[in-house]
Amino acid sequence: MRGVLSWGWLVAVIWILGCPAEEPDFTTDGDDDTGDDDATGDDDDMTGDDDATGDDDATGDDDTGDDDSGPDGFTEGDPIETVLVADSQNGFWEWVDAAVLDDGTGVLVGVGGVGVADPVSHEMIHERHSTRAFRVAAHGQRAVVATREGAVEILDLSTPTAPQVTGSYSAPGYHEDVAISGDRVLVGWHDSGGILLDHQGTPVTNLPADDAFAVGLSDNLALLTDDHDLVLFDVSQDGSAVELDRVDLGGAGRDIDFDG
Repeated sequence: MRGVLSWGWLVAVIWILGCPAEEPDFTTDGDDDTGDDDATGDDDDMTGDDDATGDDDATGDDDTGDDDSGPDGFTEGDPIETVLVADSQNGFWEWVDAAVLDDGTGVLVGVGGVGVADPVSHEMIHERHSTRAFRVAAHGQRAVVATREGAVEILDLSTPTAPQVTGSYSAPGYHEDVAISGDRVLVGWHDSGGILLDHQGTPVTNLPADDAFAVGLSDNLALLTDDHDLVLFDVSQDGSAVELDRVDLGGAGRDIDFDG
């Protein structure tokens, strides 16, 4: 840190020493002849405003043709739209993760259980008080919920106001992350590896790992973090998982997904 600060001071000193000193006014009229417009009193050198070009000093707009818009056409001052605000009717929930179904319905999990938010009104339309939930993933109108210590639950939300538990799975130890693609679910189960389930919670394939944590699933490809490694598997055949590649991340991965 001291080295970084020393370099910062050195750059500041060089910048100060390299700046040309402003020439003092030696005329008898007392005006600063450095380019100020005496009629307006504006100091162009200090503010950058040029009264002759039509700048609006009250708004800061530059009418010289500069484009102030940012990425995706966003311009400073544009309103920010709130997409989802979901408040529990009972007021004791602490949401820790969320996923979105294909129809825009939001599925939230937290210390009190599972909540479902309407995509139009953004209000809670279902709350299920159950064991504490930590992670959730969604695909189509299905969602999978991780409770870490309890069972993994697979939900059918074809009717968002009345989710149905279509399957569950539990095993000794702790699980962490979950992923879902089509009719299959992948769970990171630490030293039990990655466990691939069908939509009813029946084990299909085991992905060997010493410490499986974060997981991702896309059709017949599966990802998981194994301690400091990111591992890619082919899971096209039920009952087998073929390791395709392994990369050292240099640290523990806690959240992964496929792009697209």
